[in-house]
Amino acid sequence: MNDIILLIPLSSAFFGAFSNILAKKILKEITSKVFVPINFFVIFFLMTPVVIFSFKLTLIPITIILIILIGIIDAFANYFIFSSIEKGEISHVTPIFCLAPLFTVLFTGLFLPQQFNMKVIAASIAITLSVYILNIKTKSFIEPIKSILTQENYFALIGAILFGLSAIPAKFVLTEYAVTSPATLYWIRALIIALVLSILFKPKISQLSKKDISFIAFRDIFVIIQWILLFYSIMISNVILAVTLANTIPLFTLIMARFAFKEKITFQKVIAIIIIMLAILYLRF
Repeated sequence: MNDIILLIPLSSAFFGAFSNILAKKILKEITSKVFVPINFFVIFFLMTPVVIFSFKLTLIPITIILIILIGIIDAFANYFIFSSIEKGEISHVTPIFCLAPLFTVLFTGLFLPQQFNMKVIAASIAITLSVYILNIKTKSFIEPIKSILTQENYFALIGAILFGLSAIPAKFVLTEYAVTSPATLYWIRALIIALVLSILFKPKISQLSKKDISFIAFRDIFVIIQWILLFYSIMISNVILAVTLANTIPLFTLIMARFAFKEKITFQKVIAIIIIMLAILYLRF
């Protein structure tokens, strides 16, 4: 397997982990209902100068519907995920996002059956096993599953389901119809997310200081890099492979959280990291 096909989604995961650490810091000061819509307006404006020179969009009815669908699904996905980050510990809720590949596999089976690949599915299962191990706190085998029933965990789970779903129309838009580029899609998606959540939550920018806006803009630079890399990975490789590797975010989050929030690196976390790395090596060879 081509090294670049692995490197791009893994780089996306690294920047995703770093941006999540920054988001946790921001969400200690403001709520997710204020942060998320304003965050995506900032992303939209940051990307505008770049997209103007690289804009690519062929308007046909089906792709317009799919792009709007991606934006709406991801609006709710982002709200649930940032709510879980706001309410829970970053090292605890982030691994649940890794369940997205399983839902991508499920939805791919329904909409893109030709994309099924047993090697990629095996890696998805391995990463999901790592999520289970990360949540082990006692000798009970059921306790990690029960932990998902807490609000921050099922918010993270809903977000994972929605992100797993949105990868399917994104694949159609970027490759099956090839009507847009990753940067253009992310730019339009950001605006749709901002508009949808602004209508729902009616956030006031006056609630934020200049320091807050500046910090959000700083974080969003890394978010933009993360998602452009993810969309590009979806475009050039198997959708399940791209989403699986991009969701190794917990691997990087655990390391970063150790320095940012003094969170312990436990035996369970180490085992989970080993499983993730073995899954990546399995895909490599």
